[in-house]
Amino acid sequence: MFGGLAKSGPLRFRSSDVFTMDLSEDEPCWRSVTGSGMPGAGNPGGIAPPPRLDHVAVSLPGGRILVFGGSVAGLHSASQLYILDPTEEKPTWRILNVPGRPPRFAWGHSTCVVGGTRAIVLGGQTGEEWMLSELKELSLASSVI
Repeated sequence: MFGGLAKSGPLRFRSSDVFTMDLSEDEPCWRSVTGSGMPGAGNPGGIAPPPRLDHVAVSLPGGRILVFGGSVAGLHSASQLYILDPTEEKPTWRILNVPGRPPRFAWGHSTCVVGGTRAIVLGGQTGEEWMLSELKELSLASSVI
């Protein structure tokens, strides 16, 4: 799990926290990977995504996390893809530079991974319009895996 809306007392802010949970364990529990000052939290290297909400974070084969889009403190930034492998000894964020025309930067969209080889992005809001019928596909075979 990456980011979202965090609350500290009366303040609400976008988060960049990363948590994982191993569902194969007899008693699964949340593990803090990065972002917060919580005990056990580290700060991976690389260029981390800015704190955000209304984005997607999907699990890829091997446990890697792909992050796309979201509301980033009112910024209309590029449609960047970020990847993190939280199972590495020293997790490192990477920006994926993918050829082709990316989806427009959006929040409130849906993404799923199909067959471990394709990520599908559907719809979203650009801040100016809803893109309900926009559908994009990313081949993960050569980009990530």
